[in-house]
Amino acid sequence: MSLIHIQPNHSMNPIDPPVISYPEDGSILPVKRYEWRPIELASAEPQPAALVGKKILLIGGASEDITRVANSLHAYGAYVYHYDLIEDMDDAQLQELKKEIGRLDGMIDFNMEEAFSLSDGHQWESAFARTFRVIRAFYQEWAEETDARRLFYIAVTQMGGKMGYGESSLKQPLGGIWAGLAKSLPREIPNCNAKVIDVGPLDKTELGRLLVHELYNWGVFEVGYQEGVRYGLYAEHAPLHSPVLSLDEHDTVLISGGSRGIGFALAQQLARHHGCRVVVTGRDALPSDDEQYVAFTEDQFKRFQYDRLRSIAQGESVAVLRKQFERMDRQRQLVRHMEQVKSEGLRIDYVPCDFTDAYQVAGLVEELGPGLCGVIHNAGIEETVRFNQKRLQDCMATIRIKVNGFIHLAGALQGKKLAFFCSVGSLSGRWGGMVGQIDYSAANEALTRLGFWASAASILPVQTICWPTWDRLGLITNYRAALKYASAINVEEGIYHWHKNLLSGTIGECIYMGKVGKALVPMQVNGFLPCSIIEAPGIERIHSQVFFLGEVMHFRLFHSIHSISRIDRRTAAFVDDVRLDGEPMIPVSVLLEYGISLAEWVVPEGWLDMQLASLNQVRFNLQALCFGKEEEPFVLEKKATGQWNGDQWIVNVTLDKPGPDAPIRLGSFQLAYAKMEHAAQAQQAEQLRTDEILSSIPRRGSDAPSLSSATSWTWSGHVFSHARPVPASDGGTRLEVPDCPSSRLWTVPHLPGLQLPVNVLENMLRAAWLSWQSNPTAAREQLSQLSISCIRLWPTSDSRHYMSGGDQYWYAANEVGQGIVCMEHITFLGSDSGSYEEERTFVSSVR
Repeated sequence: MSLIHIQPNHSMNPIDPPVISYPEDGSILPVKRYEWRPIELASAEPQPAALVGKKILLIGGASEDITRVANSLHAYGAYVYHYDLIEDMDDAQLQELKKEIGRLDGMIDFNMEEAFSLSDGHQWESAFARTFRVIRAFYQEWAEETDARRLFYIAVTQMGGKMGYGESSLKQPLGGIWAGLAKSLPREIPNCNAKVIDVGPLDKTELGRLLVHELYNWGVFEVGYQEGVRYGLYAEHAPLHSPVLSLDEHDTVLISGGSRGIGFALAQQLARHHGCRVVVTGRDALPSDDEQYVAFTEDQFKRFQYDRLRSIAQGESVAVLRKQFERMDRQRQLVRHMEQVKSEGLRIDYVPCDFTDAYQVAGLVEELGPGLCGVIHNAGIEETVRFNQKRLQDCMATIRIKVNGFIHLAGALQGKKLAFFCSVGSLSGRWGGMVGQIDYSAANEALTRLGFWASAASILPVQTICWPTWDRLGLITNYRAALKYASAINVEEGIYHWHKNLLSGTIGECIYMGKVGKALVPMQVNGFLPCSIIEAPGIERIHSQVFFLGEVMHFRLFHSIHSISRIDRRTAAFVDDVRLDGEPMIPVSVLLEYGISLAEWVVPEGWLDMQLASLNQVRFNLQALCFGKEEEPFVLEKKATGQWNGDQWIVNVTLDKPGPDAPIRLGSFQLAYAKMEHAAQAQQAEQLRTDEILSSIPRRGSDAPSLSSATSWTWSGHVFSHARPVPASDGGTRLEVPDCPSSRLWTVPHLPGLQLPVNVLENMLRAAWLSWQSNPTAAREQLSQLSISCIRLWPTSDSRHYMSGGDQYWYAANEVGQGIVCMEHITFLGSDSGSYEEERTFVSSVR
């Protein structure tokens, strides 16, 4: 075999990075390479009260494990059921199972417990069919559940306790099917708490105790136990160095499913760069010259489909016809690709091969002979349909092509020396897939774990690359929807990274990703921390969401959310900075941040891109915001509900804290979001309106009240720095407001991002309050309530802000006068006023 190992200074044809122009909309972004490693996690404490009365179904499992787990759960007051039927159950039997259980709270799936071997690698199919039937039986009622704490699905796997990493025994990699399924389930059942628990051989006998500790400790969605130590996975940036492998014209590379999509793009790159032979495969034979549709143009092929559907005969299936059209289109692409490589003189050959057929795979490998030096398992199929609408055989087909295909390749390649074997995975396996991709995610996570097993067993030097969505190339049904989950990868950039990764000599799992998307549900976002990719673009938004979210109590996708946060004064640096009547209080701007972050979970159906335009009808009960004397955390109960109002998406937010008899209302406000395509126009109109109002405000000078006056509502200035007068370009003065980064508000490891200019808001409130107090006609009663009719926002990245205001209107702009935020109609109420409705409006005079 001519493939050789080389020294870094050995002359070779360099792999040059492409020059890429990325679109401004952020849909396609540069990617980085990451590798996972296990890290120790803090132990989980049992939640005994949460288990009392819960009905839990154990799926599969060896009898001794079922007994141990059932006894542990019984001891905490849970009702335990066991389902282990492998043979098909009809609807009547499933209904009997549901009737016996009633309101099911959770499932613990033991899936595959026997040790894996290539000879019996297909045994996953009966176990998966069992899981498929059970989930389908409870899918609808679980999908309608709004309680965010009750439901759970646990997959138990046996990859050594570190999810396949490390030197331990990797007993059963096919548990990856259930791991991928678990991590994707919350996409379709938003209030299903999913967790994967991986156990080492010495921890298996403690499984009952471990499950008791993990249940209702939702958070990190993948944990392992090795010799009693709890582990999670952490990803870090791992760029590649110079290649250590080389290819030439004597070498052959096999790419399963490489006749189109990203596989064919890689085949072209390898053949052009190295002159090697590349064998690509597909499910179909090359069409004959008699097939007229092969020569159709795109317009002709569309017309052909339209005419065929119009003339459909009675009894024919539209679905079957569409499958035929898909096959025809694949063959048209295949013919075009082979004509292209012929005209270019590339050594790319097409061989039909079904990788779910062990005999075909063995025959192909034998036919390629000793020149075969590298294999890329790229074959795959994907059909984005919700799990409750998919047929079992369709799910099986999706998993078989990845999993059985790998098993057949590993069997055929045993004893052969390869320089590399690359499995083409997906981020959907490691992090969960889109709606409709549960089976696809299951297949990809199993593929990764099979790679761990084969490398540990010295069968194949497997590197598994988990990709994000490629830019309109590859297995993607809805490209625009996929961008809601993560940015896409440019095809040229992806091929460049893939090429380098193949020749890097590395084994194991790596991922390439750009920016994390927004299409997450609360049950998933908590699974990213502390085990996440801290360097990935967009991950800081997930850190912020986790920080502000708290414990989710109820959630209804595209409609409402209810959660509880606990503000610990030990980590909240702002506590002593703002005081009311001498008592430390939570700043209004911080509570607005909590509300805005909560509202981001209440998005319009379809995850439409929206931009926050304003906060309206802002009301706060200031006396209730005080911390009090005790050291206990401040409990903040938050609720948000969304609905359309014309072209605006409106989210109503309420904030409460527990009271002796009933919750005490802290505040409420309404968030108005504009569609992104309308946002710029709306902002321009608001800026013109703001300029008009500002021009009508009379300028004030020496009669402006001092911003250092002592009052009942005080800001020390240590966290929220006071605005200071500075010279203006017109010869006058203006108030400069220093920036207040998140690091000044909290002392926590993962700082949340801020969406509001909190120091501007606090200085506006401070100036407004001092102005109101300076009014000699103002009643001297204890400050109790605050009302703001509107807070308008403009997106900005500036850290220098300048404040002005007067006549019920406060405004902040950047250095060049572009608007940042404005407040309208600020009202204060005394303790004798009784309600928000009895308002006393003040007129401020600070400019």
